[in-house]
Amino acid sequence: MIYKVSMEKTRRGAVYPGSFISILKIAGNLSCLRAKVAHMVGHLPTTHHRFAYPPRISGIMLDSSSFQSMLNSQPEDIVVLALHHIEPIFANESETIYSALHSDASNHQESFQQREKIRSMAVVPLRVGDESVGVLFVNFRQPQRFDAPQKLFIEGLAHYAAIGIKNAQAFGTLTQRRIRELEILQNIDRELSRTLDLKHVLQALLRQAHDQVPSEEASILLTNSSSQVLETAAAIGRHADTSIMQVISLQETKGITRWVLENKKPVRVNNVHHDLPWRDLYIPVAVDVISELDVPLLDGEEVVGVLNLESVRESAFLQEDQDFLLTLAGQAVLAIKKAQAYEREKRLAAEGLVLNQISKEITSQLDPVHVFDLILEKALELTHSTTGTLWLYDHDRNDLWIVAERGVTKKKKGQRISLDQGVVGHAASKKQLLNVNLSQPPWNETYTDDTNEMHSELAVPMLAGSDIRGVLSVDSPSSKKLNERDERLLQGLADLAVIALQNAERYEKAERESQQFQLLYQAGEELGKLSDLTQLEQPYDVILRIAETHSRGFIVISRYDDETQELKLIRTSGSQHSSPHRTKSDDIVNQQVTEEQSTTGIQDTNNPLVVMDIPNLSDSSTHSLIIAPILFKDRYYGNLELKDKDLSYFSGTDANFYEGLAQQLAATIYRLETAQARQEFEQRAKSAEEMSSIGQLAFEVTHRLDNDLGLVESYVIDIQLELDAQAVANTVVSKKLDNIVRATRRVLNLSKELKQVLVKSGEAIAGEPVIMQPRALLEEAQDILILPSNIQIYMEVEDEVANVRVIPSLVADILHNLVVNAIDAMPHGGKIKLRARNIARFVALEVIDTGTGISHQNLSKIFDLFYSTKGSSGFGLWSARRNAFRNDGDLTVKSELGQGTTFTLLLPKIEKEMPVVK
Repeated sequence: MIYKVSMEKTRRGAVYPGSFISILKIAGNLSCLRAKVAHMVGHLPTTHHRFAYPPRISGIMLDSSSFQSMLNSQPEDIVVLALHHIEPIFANESETIYSALHSDASNHQESFQQREKIRSMAVVPLRVGDESVGVLFVNFRQPQRFDAPQKLFIEGLAHYAAIGIKNAQAFGTLTQRRIRELEILQNIDRELSRTLDLKHVLQALLRQAHDQVPSEEASILLTNSSSQVLETAAAIGRHADTSIMQVISLQETKGITRWVLENKKPVRVNNVHHDLPWRDLYIPVAVDVISELDVPLLDGEEVVGVLNLESVRESAFLQEDQDFLLTLAGQAVLAIKKAQAYEREKRLAAEGLVLNQISKEITSQLDPVHVFDLILEKALELTHSTTGTLWLYDHDRNDLWIVAERGVTKKKKGQRISLDQGVVGHAASKKQLLNVNLSQPPWNETYTDDTNEMHSELAVPMLAGSDIRGVLSVDSPSSKKLNERDERLLQGLADLAVIALQNAERYEKAERESQQFQLLYQAGEELGKLSDLTQLEQPYDVILRIAETHSRGFIVISRYDDETQELKLIRTSGSQHSSPHRTKSDDIVNQQVTEEQSTTGIQDTNNPLVVMDIPNLSDSSTHSLIIAPILFKDRYYGNLELKDKDLSYFSGTDANFYEGLAQQLAATIYRLETAQARQEFEQRAKSAEEMSSIGQLAFEVTHRLDNDLGLVESYVIDIQLELDAQAVANTVVSKKLDNIVRATRRVLNLSKELKQVLVKSGEAIAGEPVIMQPRALLEEAQDILILPSNIQIYMEVEDEVANVRVIPSLVADILHNLVVNAIDAMPHGGKIKLRARNIARFVALEVIDTGTGISHQNLSKIFDLFYSTKGSSGFGLWSARRNAFRNDGDLTVKSELGQGTTFTLLLPKIEKEMPVVK
């Protein structure tokens, strides 16, 4: 009779192989044993013993109730006692069996012995090594003396019985394990059919693996090819919260999991602290972990992840566990791929909805800040990030400024950073997407935030073609870098941000241009009403008011003085008429505009894009400015200047607008000056006509004087002869007659001189005007005289002085007259400068002396006919101005006593290139 111990993992009754029954039959039938009853019972190898019932019996039972008594085993029963006995017992008398087992509880067994008439008994514990697997009872109804061969045979049977039981247990355990594993795989199949959520799928896989292979820590790590890391996607156990944050770099040289990923092989380590080579690779997560099992998740040759189990028990994992996890890994890969595909499609759908929503906002919303806020909100929502910023690039300052933010510190709001600062700055300067772990160099040194909570950052440049417009950035507290889907999403959102920015800029530009067009039209309408020369100051007021309507900046209008070649400030915003002080000529910006006569704009006076000495600006508070020349054709009138304390205040459309205002102002001034010039021309023509009439009258008078007074001297001679004939000697009469003759001669000489001037002028009028260089006219004037030794004469001709259209003989006569007067004004010597320069619409030919000068009361009469301060006829300057008029010019004078005199002959400029007489 054999009692067999059942395994705790066996959920059904014990299974005895045929070998057990064969052993019992041998024990009962062999004549050498002459045993009438033999039975065997199995035993559970734990502290709680449980026998596999019913026991296996061979032989003939005398009493049927005996078998029932075997089923009701008690702690003091012989079966239980024999199980703990190490050595076999051979009792010649069955009554002595209990004493051999060191027990007094013999009633139950004695009743069995009595019913079955047992005389001798052999009790053999069935053991495999130190493990008890059952007990073999061989009962004899005939007394036995148990000699050596008999004992050896019974012990041999017991040995084979123990091996048979052990093999049966192992086979039963393996069968049940396979059944359990099959049930687990079926459960996973059912779980996967109910959901496609990747997180739920991974948790289900991990839970089933943990149930079949008990461990303290279990996790699934997935490969992130874009960031080259292994990321924990699911974890259970004591340190699940820590494990889920674990990220293993693929560049890392340590780590058992990292080795499994690289070599695509499973690893089962009995002791991670002692077993080589694993103790050198092990990266501890929990200090009490001793054994580890890692299985790669293979999709063909691609490793999509690793299944990791850890235990605080040494050698906690068996080969069967590894085999099961390998089977589970294949199913896990299929589930992961399927769930990832679903997640990808789900995310793409969500991203499509978001991009569509933002596109609608862009088309319906012209406020870019609202769109930027929406973009940032959706970026954080879809990437599961906690902090985000949207930066715009400032082209003029070459930096980035934050325009939208979420979750940042108060200190960071409104921040500006350079292009070499932080992850955002590098993304902008390199124009490349950056997806980085902020705890790793070099980013741990360049991260600009003042908190240590962020571990990863994704920064995407906003590009319009090859031009950087800004950066979209999200931060995450997770050390895992954001994945390729996040990169693709943020790239799409960044593109939409660029579109929103461009739309807003186009709308703002169109709105601004519309306003500017209206203001230019208004300026043109108001300026067009000005026609009187007395209204010459009003255009400045109109332009100042229009400019103030469009700009908040400080406005300055300066007028260029042709005589001094300096700018005179005549209008500023906030006042209609400013004091007419002149700006310093070293104001480099205005000077550049004056010289180049083109609009200049500076968006940052501290960092100008043009090469100029900005510290020379008269107003140090100015940070951005724009200066447009008041220019029409080649006529330069001054500058329209706008200043602002803010950087980059003025746009390109502003430059065009203010340039348009300056041109309208210049055109109006030119029109009024042209009207003035026409009036002056008409006045000069009238004066010339009047002077011609005077000349004609003077010619007629001189002709009559010649006719009438030419006979006076002969009359006086006749009178004198008559007196002599009558012998009349009267000295008084003779003296008076001499006075008459001298006076008549003076009148006749004056008449002769005037007639010569008038005749010469009449001949010149008949000449044709030609185009000449001013230098040639001055050289002729310089060469026609022999100067006194104490007088010097020299020329000064400015660069790019225009040509003039003149009657050469008249101009030569004018300059000759002026040089002669200059010599006469310097009896003690001095210098005469002959200068040619451009002044507005004219070329000025100036004769400047260092003589005695002319008093203020004489200046107003100096061009009058017959007026002279030196006793001459007074024809010279009168004739010179008359000739200036005949050349469509004018002759002016400036002088102060003791300061010398400047005569200026103004001749019209030739605007276009024509043949020149040199």
